[in-house]
Amino acid sequence: MIAVAEAAGLQQPRRFLLRFVLWSVLLGLMAHFGSPCITEALLPVFKDELALLEPAFRIDRLYVDRDGADEVVRLEVGLARTLSVGSRTFRPDPRDRASTSTLADNAVVPCALLIAASLAWPLRSRRELAMRLAALAPAALLLEMLVVPFILLAQLWAALLSSAAPGRFSLLVSWGDFLTGGGALALALILAVAAIQLPRRILL
Repeated sequence: MIAVAEAAGLQQPRRFLLRFVLWSVLLGLMAHFGSPCITEALLPVFKDELALLEPAFRIDRLYVDRDGADEVVRLEVGLARTLSVGSRTFRPDPRDRASTSTLADNAVVPCALLIAASLAWPLRSRRELAMRLAALAPAALLLEMLVVPFILLAQLWAALLSSAAPGRFSLLVSWGDFLTGGGALALALILAVAAIQLPRRILL
């Protein structure tokens, strides 16, 4: 009996890893090839969030573009009001425009990982599956809102600070560096754990 229990216990992680790899490959491919369409649908949400996060910027364009072989989300902004950074003051000018971009994959690959981890984790009942799927929707939206808009804003502020206040610490720029350095994937796994555990807590 002990041997059977130990064997069953060993099989659970193996099954999870197998399901996780399969879901990750499948959803990762779907996300990569579908990233332009998926990202286009998310642009209005990103645009509204960017306007709320940084009212000093006038958002002129936010669109999916091609940069060589890569699909990117490109942001073009101007100043909506006078902005002081360090010892320099920048004033609005309709002719002035700054541009930055991030890979379109940053909008979809972390979400694919979130969904893959959530679907691969073992289920106890159909009710838990329904609740997990319901938890995935807000988790995916939160993940989207924490990644691409913050990466774009962080890059704009990094450029501003490098010219106006070199060496000045910025939490936003640090967050952007964290996200582009693999933090978006780590955040996806954290939210996956939340989407898995919340239904189980409710069902206890």
